[in-house]
Amino acid sequence: MWNRADLKANAKKIFFGNYWKAVLVTLILTIILGGATNTITRRISNNQSTDWSIDQDFSGVSSYDEWSNDEILNIGNSSLYGSEYQTYLRIYNRLKNIPGSVWAMLGIAVAVGIVVGLLISIFLVAPLQVGCYRWYILNRTSNPPMGELLNSFRNGYFNTAKIMFCKGLYTTLWSLLFIIPGIIKAYEYSMIPYLLAENPNMSKQEAFAISKELMDGNKFNAFVLDLSFILWNFVGALAFGLPGIFFVNPYVQLTNVELYVKLCQIRAERHNSTYNQDYNQNFNQNDFSGYTQV
Repeated sequence: MWNRADLKANAKKIFFGNYWKAVLVTLILTIILGGATNTITRRISNNQSTDWSIDQDFSGVSSYDEWSNDEILNIGNSSLYGSEYQTYLRIYNRLKNIPGSVWAMLGIAVAVGIVVGLLISIFLVAPLQVGCYRWYILNRTSNPPMGELLNSFRNGYFNTAKIMFCKGLYTTLWSLLFIIPGIIKAYEYSMIPYLLAENPNMSKQEAFAISKELMDGNKFNAFVLDLSFILWNFVGALAFGLPGIFFVNPYVQLTNVELYVKLCQIRAERHNSTYNQDYNQNFNQNDFSGYTQV
């Protein structure tokens, strides 16, 4: 078994052993993941209370076009509707005069933006994320060069991109079944980037099966581990996020790496094999014999 105190103690020791590089790698990871999130999840939010009021107050009208400009503005000026409706109706009155071709162009632009953002996430962000995790793992026993962040572009690039895309897709689909299944699957798949960091040519079936096995019986404990960083995350948000950059974020990432390594050691013992921690050799030479039988 494992406990949070040991993982955190090991993470701190490793962190301060190579402080500035760990901070830089984590800053890069935070930037690329934050950029991907902003690109993919950007959306237009609707004010539900306003929509309900408009539907109720104009329920007897088949189309807004039946109202003249003066009638719309008079309604907006009335005490029943208030000034906020006047503003809303002014905007609507202008928007309805925009040609359909303009809306079509805007729709195409939004669609292209979504596609480009998705491609960037798959073919740039995901390999860089795996490269950062590879650096963290190597950093446990050596002083790896920053070039390790680009390892996924040199080894198993398309395989890494494919598996990371499937990981995100499956998690999203599970989340559509309500939030709880999505959270459970997110934890179940959470070891996939670390597995790819060690073995970029691992098949999709292996990656998902091994991550599932590593997290079997550990999902709740991993969730509690994340909760234990709540106060640290609050501290990290202070002073323009500087505590997060220079301590909290690297500390959290390195603790997660320690969790991955510990789970691999436990699994190796269960399979009567050895989890090779000599990261100075090529990862493809590591002992993954137990990983193919799940």
